[in-house]
Amino acid sequence: MSSLSDIGIICIVALSEPSRKRLSRDESRARTREAILAAAGQLFDDRGFAATSISDIADAAGYTTGAVYSNFVGKEDLFLAVMERQMTEEVAAIGAALSAEPTVAGRLEVVTRWYASQAGRGRRRTRAVAEIALLARNAEETQARLRAQRHQVHEAMAGLLRQQEVELGFTFRVPVPVLATALLAMLEGFALGSAIGDDVDPAALVAALELILQPARTRTPGTGA
Repeated sequence: MSSLSDIGIICIVALSEPSRKRLSRDESRARTREAILAAAGQLFDDRGFAATSISDIADAAGYTTGAVYSNFVGKEDLFLAVMERQMTEEVAAIGAALSAEPTVAGRLEVVTRWYASQAGRGRRRTRAVAEIALLARNAEETQARLRAQRHQVHEAMAGLLRQQEVELGFTFRVPVPVLATALLAMLEGFALGSAIGDDVDPAALVAALELILQPARTRTPGTGA
């Protein structure tokens, strides 16, 4: 039987402990979704789309497969969500890295290093996107989402190109929207070549970028003049 002193100590300890805020249902769901996205992103990068199962992702995230399916329709939906998240992060990172370089040559080197570091992920993405586009269960919905993602990537690429014009004080020879389309096609071509086993020399990428990204004229940085 507890004494009055014991009860007093328990009450003091209880009162001295900081109260823990209980997560709302929406907060708990958001935390679960983030954990699943993080685990899925790592597994897709390490193994690729085909070799990664929903069960693998659930185990890595510390949840049940039911938790995964309560947040995502299936593996295709989860993969596309991971791609959207990674794209946002990568565009922000490469934009900051480009801004830190004061010359065109330095910025081309940034792109080359980024491409080399992302080569394995790029190959797996290329294969996975092709597989999803051809074999998707919900073909119309998936195709629409892939088109939307491609539009987002195009807009992000165009934004990075406009950033170079402003910061370096020149105008590209080709209109930015057209240039963004050409660059995406070129990068996808390099990724496809790697995906089918060709050795892609980063120097070839640099040469192609130097050819495409020729400025038409220079102007005062940060102005339209």
